[in-house]
Amino acid sequence: MLTPQLIAEIIGVTASGALSPGPLTFAAVAGGARKGWRFGLLAATGHMAFEFPLYMLLGFGAAPLFTSPLFRGWAALIGGVALFAYAALIVYGLARGTGGGDPGVSMGGFAVGLMFTALNPYFIVWWATAGLKLVLDIWSAGGVTAMAAAYPFHVWMDYAWLGGLAFLAYKGREVSKRLLDAVQVVLAALLVYYGWVFIQDGLWVVRL
Repeated sequence: MLTPQLIAEIIGVTASGALSPGPLTFAAVAGGARKGWRFGLLAATGHMAFEFPLYMLLGFGAAPLFTSPLFRGWAALIGGVALFAYAALIVYGLARGTGGGDPGVSMGGFAVGLMFTALNPYFIVWWATAGLKLVLDIWSAGGVTAMAAAYPFHVWMDYAWLGGLAFLAYKGREVSKRLLDAVQVVLAALLVYYGWVFIQDGLWVVRL
């Protein structure tokens, strides 16, 4: 049974991950600037498509796989390379003057949500630490039934955050194209930063 205290814990712990700036957040801004708030909701749905099975697996005891240093190391390397590629697409689109090179436009919201979640090693780390504690508390409150009942209290924040950012970015586009271009430049720089950090972390772990 979900108690008010447990629901408050779910919302509080979720905020530490959902509201932290990351690649998916900035991709939602870039894609939303061109396609509106629906892009953010689709990105949240893609995020959920990867997250919900992982969430349930953790409840069934699959945590050792995701807490493995070697697993996290290779995930970091793959994710870092992917982020460099996404940044290159943004720069390419800006150089052509079309602004169509960002992954949010070319792949669509759902694909962006799915890929930026699956290729983000810090997402796995979050679920292996703060998220894992949350899962254990929920599971102990009622097993599978509690897990299913608790998930909406977690995922609503992703929809509100990504959808809201996409909406605000779209409104900003109507005001100034320069603002849109500036957002994409910042996005590309942040993706390069995250990619470099991911690769450094991965190399440290796998010792290549």
